[in-house]
Amino acid sequence: MSGLWDDNDLDEFMYLEQEIGAYDVPIAQKKPEPVPQRSNSMSYSEFAQKEPRKSSAAHEQRRKQSKSVQRDVDRAAEEYDLIAAAKERYLKKKRLLDAEYDRAKQARDQRVRTEHQSTRQTVSRLRALEKKAGELETELIQAQTELDTLEAEQTTMDRQTQSDLTSLNDQLDDVAGQTEDLDAAIAEQEAELQRLKGIVDIQNHAPKAEAGVGQGKVYQTKSTKASPPARTTRPTHDEPVKGAEYAQEIAALPYATPEVLQQAVEDDIAEYCTSQETVVRRSNERVGVKYATGARAVQFSNGTMKYILPDGGEVVKFYNGDVKKAAADGTQIYLYADVQTLLTTLPDKTEIFRFKTGQIERHVGNKSVKIFYPNGEVKTMAK
Repeated sequence: MSGLWDDNDLDEFMYLEQEIGAYDVPIAQKKPEPVPQRSNSMSYSEFAQKEPRKSSAAHEQRRKQSKSVQRDVDRAAEEYDLIAAAKERYLKKKRLLDAEYDRAKQARDQRVRTEHQSTRQTVSRLRALEKKAGELETELIQAQTELDTLEAEQTTMDRQTQSDLTSLNDQLDDVAGQTEDLDAAIAEQEAELQRLKGIVDIQNHAPKAEAGVGQGKVYQTKSTKASPPARTTRPTHDEPVKGAEYAQEIAALPYATPEVLQQAVEDDIAEYCTSQETVVRRSNERVGVKYATGARAVQFSNGTMKYILPDGGEVVKFYNGDVKKAAADGTQIYLYADVQTLLTTLPDKTEIFRFKTGQIERHVGNKSVKIFYPNGEVKTMAK
């Protein structure tokens, strides 16, 4: 709206106001100087003789005043025209301002109506949301109540389930203990059978100069001369003396001597079975122990100890001094303590005997027996 007026218009109005206000006395109120009047007692000749010049001067003055008045009138007329034109411009601009004001007012009223309508709609939506929130709160309270009920039921069920699980775990522990006991008993029996079998094999194949077997025990003979092992089958061929083959066979054994095997067993027990005990169970005069390393141990009533290592291997120390070590790959090493004989069983069932005298026999299934003597002699016999 401010764009309808400019500085020139303001200057013009100010000028007109100054011009109009410059006249202290309006034009209509200005009075000419008084004209000399003849008195009734004075004749015309006397008046003319007395005031001739004064009359002419007054006439001239009136003429000048008339011209001045005319000029003032003309000037006032011009000023009036200017004022009228300025007034017309003012009225025109006023009409424009009024129109602009009306449009602005209408736009404002429209905005106000729109905002009022939007506010009413927002209030309506808020009320609907409040109602919906109340309904949801009611549903939430109901759901919370149902949840509390379900949690209470779940807690009861969990307690019952926990009780059942505890009972089942106890039963499983008992079954596991019994299974371990059975496994240990089976292992003990298998070890005993293997031991007896080894003793029988030793009786059949051990050098007679070193030991003689009678009723499962080894006795020293009087002969000091080494004699070849007893032959139950006919030899297929003799091989020349090769000391290198004996050395290679010794090097191929997992444990070349009983001392090395016993030291390895003690190292395994020290590494895995001396840490903090986590579980200790006693059943049927047997004691089961679990260690923090993951290893387990079972002590039997006769003094036999069985260790199950975390890598899957097993170590058994029998009551009579025999030692068995089983690796995770299936290799088994058994030490017959009374005769200091090592029996190594490979995963392919090949059996290698290492006798106290140093003699080595390799039994390949039911096919052949290869004998390595400490003096380097090698013989192969068919079974």
